[in-house]
Amino acid sequence: LPGGVPLDTPPDSLYQNVIYKGPESTLISSISLFSSLYTEDRQSLTADFKFPIGLGVNLVGYLKVGGQYHYQQNSNDQESPYANINTGSNIQDLIADTLAAIFNIEYGETGRFPASQFMGDSVLWAEPFLDGRFGTFYWAADPTILKDIAHFLNGDSTYIGRTGGSEETGGWFNGLFQQKANDYEYKEWYTAGYVMSELSLPRLKVVGGVRYEKVGIKYTAYNMEDTRSPEIQYQKFDKAVAEPVNEHLLPSVQLKYSPVRWMDIRYSYTQTLARPDYHQLSPKYTMSTDGLNVWAGNPDLKPAHSFNNDLMLSIYSNKLGLLSIGTFTKTIEDFTYYTRYQMLLSDSLATGLRQLDSFKPWPPKPGAWLNTYMNTPYDAYVKGVEIDFQTRFWYLPMGLDGVVFGINYTKIESDATYPLRIVTTDYSPPFPLPPITYTIDTTRAGRLIHQPDDILNAYFGYERGGFSARVSFLFQGNAVSYVGAFPEQDGYTRDYFRIDASIRQKLPFAGSEIYLDCTNLNSATNASAQRSIDGFTNEKHYGLTANLGVRFKL
Repeated sequence: LPGGVPLDTPPDSLYQNVIYKGPESTLISSISLFSSLYTEDRQSLTADFKFPIGLGVNLVGYLKVGGQYHYQQNSNDQESPYANINTGSNIQDLIADTLAAIFNIEYGETGRFPASQFMGDSVLWAEPFLDGRFGTFYWAADPTILKDIAHFLNGDSTYIGRTGGSEETGGWFNGLFQQKANDYEYKEWYTAGYVMSELSLPRLKVVGGVRYEKVGIKYTAYNMEDTRSPEIQYQKFDKAVAEPVNEHLLPSVQLKYSPVRWMDIRYSYTQTLARPDYHQLSPKYTMSTDGLNVWAGNPDLKPAHSFNNDLMLSIYSNKLGLLSIGTFTKTIEDFTYYTRYQMLLSDSLATGLRQLDSFKPWPPKPGAWLNTYMNTPYDAYVKGVEIDFQTRFWYLPMGLDGVVFGINYTKIESDATYPLRIVTTDYSPPFPLPPITYTIDTTRAGRLIHQPDDILNAYFGYERGGFSARVSFLFQGNAVSYVGAFPEQDGYTRDYFRIDASIRQKLPFAGSEIYLDCTNLNSATNASAQRSIDGFTNEKHYGLTANLGVRFKL
């Protein structure tokens, strides 16, 4: 990049700062052989028992008790040995000369192999990338020779990596860091039990109960420093084990009142949990070579605990269909979000914040930036209204009486409080004492993470006999996707609109049908943006997917 890139350049403009000098000037720097074996084991046991209750003619219901046990184990065995591909030391010269002779390739005066010797099919970069917003592909590799080189170095002990000064350092490094750094094992034990009851009166139905949940976790990962010497790697190796446990008691009650046959009013109070993804609970941390940036999981994360109130009015009739209008509120404790903040020696341990001495046995340097997940110490609030309408035009003339239509719209307002840490340096006299840097802990308001303001679902279709066809539409407004150290660093998802379609036809055989499901007919993209750079931070293109098959139900 000539002269560097101006600060906060929008991503769409980055390619304008690039001068590509051609494949002859593009050099292979290193080569690695990545492999990963991921395994997952799940076991579940569920039991439910239901007992009828009758108290007179008008009061009937049931008592239901049950429980669930779930065990889950996820493990990852990942390896990434590598070698720098250049001359310079004895072992590096040997590798370069051997590769040149065996694979009929040449290295230049720089001691590196030009990318022109590994050119892939030009069709790979003939089309503009993302509609030309980022220029075109300059070069794409043919992986055939590169894979053969990696397997050759991995299979011959002559080229094992070594250290010993500038004349001896180099080779194929396949030590502990390459074999264990990204390995992990996650075990989860989930136990739950509940008791609930339903009682029915002529116009009123009451359902209430309580659920107990307990989750125990054992997460094993490995922290280590990236050193080339295999001997030193064993000295810079730490097996990290986290075993958090949490348990909750979750009551609920639901009421349904039907004052007339064509209308009912429903109210519910529930408590629900949203558990962190298991990757977020990892005890592993990764630190940059300068010790000033740390990326870490957080084994101390708690499940987000939501207290929910819902009120719904439903009206239904043969011609109208079903019309529902409702409102809801949620109070959420301990929701998890991704954040970034600076760690200083003078900081006190604020609630939920990790400091330098939290990372052992190799703490980062004072002033290091931590990228991690945390529970907010502040409650978040969500409220909204929901309108749902579903109908079938059965009363229309023959041919149109199979038309169906439905629409659901939710308007949401959320309010969350996020920590705001302002790093301040005090240069006050007396001099020549050094300035004092400290952090002011305060807060800032914002929307709840992952919570859009608008959600719209609609469908239009036709049903007759065993045939069914529908086209559906989904709109989801933008939402906060991550929380930065400052509001300008917050990330957002962009508005999303998708069209899907499905067709089904029942077959003469009992319980069988042929179906076609098409998702994303309009090739909608999932895009995210950041305010400070006035541009997107990622964009995912899934395109159209379709499933055609025959289903049998026994």
